Amino acid sequence: MREAEEAWVELATLGGTGVLAQLEMMSPRGQWEWVPNPQGESGDTVARLRLPVVPFGWTSYRVQWLPEREGEVVITLTAPRERSTNGMVLRQDVVFDDFRVTGVLLTNASFEQYVGNRPVGWEGGGVVNAGPLPPHHEANYARVWCERPLRQRVLVRSNVPVTLQWAVRAMPVLGPEAMKPLMERNTLAHQAAAFYKRGVNVSHFLELPPKDARRDECTVEDFAQMKREGFDHVRLPVAWHYYAGPAPNYALDAQFLKRVDLVASNALNQGLFVILAMTAPEALHARPQAYSNQWVALWRQLAQHYAEAHPGLALELLNEPRDAATTSLLNGWYAEALKYIRAQNPMRTVFLGPGEGNRPEALSQLRLPLEEENVIVTVHCWEPRYFTRQSDSSEGDAVGQLKGVVYPGPPSSPLPVPAEAGPALRQWLETYHRRPAAWNPSGHAVVEGQLQLARDWSEFYGRPVHVGAFGVTTAADSLSRARYMREARQLAAAYGLGWAMWAWRGGYNYWDAASGWPMTGMREALFGR
Repeated sequence: MREAEEAWVELATLGGTGVLAQLEMMSPRGQWEWVPNPQGESGDTVARLRLPVVPFGWTSYRVQWLPEREGEVVITLTAPRERSTNGMVLRQDVVFDDFRVTGVLLTNASFEQYVGNRPVGWEGGGVVNAGPLPPHHEANYARVWCERPLRQRVLVRSNVPVTLQWAVRAMPVLGPEAMKPLMERNTLAHQAAAFYKRGVNVSHFLELPPKDARRDECTVEDFAQMKREGFDHVRLPVAWHYYAGPAPNYALDAQFLKRVDLVASNALNQGLFVILAMTAPEALHARPQAYSNQWVALWRQLAQHYAEAHPGLALELLNEPRDAATTSLLNGWYAEALKYIRAQNPMRTVFLGPGEGNRPEALSQLRLPLEEENVIVTVHCWEPRYFTRQSDSSEGDAVGQLKGVVYPGPPSSPLPVPAEAGPALRQWLETYHRRPAAWNPSGHAVVEGQLQLARDWSEFYGRPVHVGAFGVTTAADSLSRARYMREARQLAAAYGLGWAMWAWRGGYNYWDAASGWPMTGMREALFGR
């Protein structure tokens, strides 16, 4: 048995696709595909809805379509079939709850009616409320896996819109490798999190190579102004590897250490707490094993160097790991670095995050030692990415050419498609141009889904979560920037998540150095004044 990463809802039609005409997945994380119907006649099709799931919380999905003709649809709730290396089927359990429908009659959508442990109105082997999870709605839910799906037939009518909406979750797999939730919800990390509520990143500074022309000095006056604005901490990305000597010791340059210490002290002296976040060589993300010795050596030195540092200085183990630097790989790295840090810094607050660029979706694979109680988990929220990163050339040529994306969509008139745009961006723009704001890919539902994942993980495992980076390039219009930042800040506050916006300056500005004022709408968006 393994923990499911995906659930499936299959919509099977008899005699063609017109019964499922204009099918559309409205939720930001799901996708669908046409597949052959193994139980039907030749030419029959199945629309397979592929739904990412996590074990620590429910995820809601919605699909709709406008049938071109009357017909029957078979709805199947199931999970992917996967085999182990020895050919055995790996059971992956998922649970469904709270079906809501319009346009068709679905019997016992909420699974509250049952005989024995079988839900009334559904065929197959799914069982009701078999497991320890709290339901999403009322008392019961349905548990299925590839060998035990649930099915129900419904009749759709020509030109009568159909909407299906439900919640789904992976069943946790208990075992020696599973991370245990903390029972104590007032740990050192929880106490420290109270001092990292409203932060700002300092970009284009200590993370850039020496003598880089883009380097933007952050002064004592900058830190003083951050404090006056209402920020309570700063996040300082630092590229230590530029100042490391050769293998095997990778000795850090003493003068650079003093430079970082001075910057951190300047912030601390203004009443700001500090997160020193390690950035890594780009090649580390592609070939992490080639850099593991250097990474460990750097943390061995930093653990000793900051043993007596101000308690308001926290250490972040790795900024936005991605690609081959997966969460599963980093679990071992993090455990080793924490041993060095705890030997010198038993009370030091440490930030760390999952792979995939610290995306909340990668939290499922994170494993923290049960005895480690002074860790704050960091996630980054850049969605909707084509809005927040528009015109940023570091995102590639297509996004670098993208301009005029508003929040929320849709726009008043369609945007030109960048010449370099690939299929993903073209599909995103097509959806962005026509969907209403409630389900637009540049809209509230996307941001809410990201931060809900972080909140659910935090509540399930009993560990504080911090949104270490979110922001919008100044290429976006000021009203859209302000709307996005206000909504993200309000959601984070509602979910009990600290945050650090990106960034003080550097193209995602809070502060306008030319005018000596915050960028339009930023103060109101982040501080409500």
